[in-house]
Amino acid sequence: MFRIRFISVLMVGCFVFGVTQAFGGEDQAKLINEVKKEGKLIYWCSGLTADLAKVIEEGFKKKYGLHDFQLVYAPTRTTEVIAKLMQELRAKRVTVDIISGAMPEFHYELLKAGELMRYESPEYKYFSKTKGLDFEPGYWIPTNSYSFVMMWNPKHIKKNIVTYTDLLDPQFKGMICSGDPMKSESFLTYYIGLRKILNKDFMLKLAKQDIMWLTRAPDVTTKVVSGERPVAFMGSNLKAYVAAMEGADIKVCYPKEGIVLLSNPFPILSKAPHPNAARLFTDYLSSREAQTLMVEKSSYFTAREDVPIPPKVFEFTPSISKINVIPMDWKSITEKDIKEARREFLEIFGK
Repeated sequence: MFRIRFISVLMVGCFVFGVTQAFGGEDQAKLINEVKKEGKLIYWCSGLTADLAKVIEEGFKKKYGLHDFQLVYAPTRTTEVIAKLMQELRAKRVTVDIISGAMPEFHYELLKAGELMRYESPEYKYFSKTKGLDFEPGYWIPTNSYSFVMMWNPKHIKKNIVTYTDLLDPQFKGMICSGDPMKSESFLTYYIGLRKILNKDFMLKLAKQDIMWLTRAPDVTTKVVSGERPVAFMGSNLKAYVAAMEGADIKVCYPKEGIVLLSNPFPILSKAPHPNAARLFTDYLSSREAQTLMVEKSSYFTAREDVPIPPKVFEFTPSISKINVIPMDWKSITEKDIKEARREFLEIFGK
């Protein structure tokens, strides 16, 4: 990828590992006053719906009395977040405070290059460090997590799907859809994780099932709900929940073999134009209030121990302790790993 080469140049040419330390015990009233002076926060995010972002904005402003504060949310795909920030870093003109998306490799590149601010929110202590979740002490936590799961339409599929090998049933040939790892970094990262428990022989057999590959997670859910492709290999637990709340007949499976938990951390840029607002927003996103909103409104997983999972959510997003999470060493994923995963996927599935 071009990113590694760019970060290397950045480190040689203008690398300064001058991170800003956390406030620690700083009086919150003083912090809020500084935030009011800044008057604005900009964050780019691929992990929140517009509706959820609006609810979070309202909660943030209300909690801290920021009635005239401007919170600028730019929803965008992960690849676009990366491209936009790279452009700003090259131009040495950073306009964004926080970026978010399931892009662990990129986050670690930024960290190595000194492009992320060190901040340890007082809310972080309430999060359990579960295996397979993307934690980086002092920089980010798994603010909201999700999984790509197998799903099916019970109106069209009478058989319960409980294991990955169920997808190899001959009756499902031509009936399966999935997110496309060649079009999405999130799906590709998930594929890398699945290969830890599903060998190449399984993937070769799956390729014979004539899968329809789709770029966006909502499109996968739409195909399942409509019955056009009533089974999904990698579909979003979040989109399945939304569809169910809208009355769709849809089921999901967390197989015993394991699933990957992808996270959307919200690290702060070291050159953030509104650093105080970024710290306070980080505190809010990590708070029990905001974590509860994310679970109840959008069915995200939470690693915060004091947030309950409502019964209506549990079928689509159970407690993390109830599922088998594939251990992932997120820091170790390299450009070579990603290139190899793309090459192998293309070889197996002919894309």
